[in-house]
Amino acid sequence: MISRKVQRVFLRMVLKLIGPQKRADFIKKRNILYYVGKNCSFTTVDFGNEPYLISIHDNVEIASDVTFITHDNSCFLISRYLKLERRLDKVGSIEIFDNCFIGAKSIIMPNVKIGPNSIVAAGSIVTKDVPKGTIVAGNPAKVICTIDEYANKLINTNKNFKWREYLKDPRRNKEIIIESRKKYFWND
Repeated sequence: MISRKVQRVFLRMVLKLIGPQKRADFIKKRNILYYVGKNCSFTTVDFGNEPYLISIHDNVEIASDVTFITHDNSCFLISRYLKLERRLDKVGSIEIFDNCFIGAKSIIMPNVKIGPNSIVAAGSIVTKDVPKGTIVAGNPAKVICTIDEYANKLINTNKNFKWREYLKDPRRNKEIIIESRKKYFWND
């Protein structure tokens, strides 16, 4: 029988070779997580040692290098310190509801629920539940605005972008978009 360590190494290698949506489908088909909904996208993700404690609902996008921590191993040190025969355990589930985005290099801690229509900004450390329709950022992550406030800000910012008209078909207009952005940001 193949050891868990070898299985995890193999799984990580396979997951690096496929794209974000296929990666989510692969994880879903193999029941690696407790639940994976429809239309999810996972870039490079570390689901930790207990992926069965993670539930991800529909339309969730997870950016690169996000880490899910479902277990606090520091309790083993406390067990030794107290000279307990049975070691203590601290473990919790993580649930991400519909229509969420988790930014790159974020860390999601145990016993956290991320409400629907929410965004976790890049580099955030989420230690508490994220209310629905909010954006959180920082260490520890705190609410910085609502999704509606952020949407309005994005709409206003985008009005200045000359390349907006080309975003309808970004693959076909890639070079035009790149040149327009260079000109906008670098005054070329």
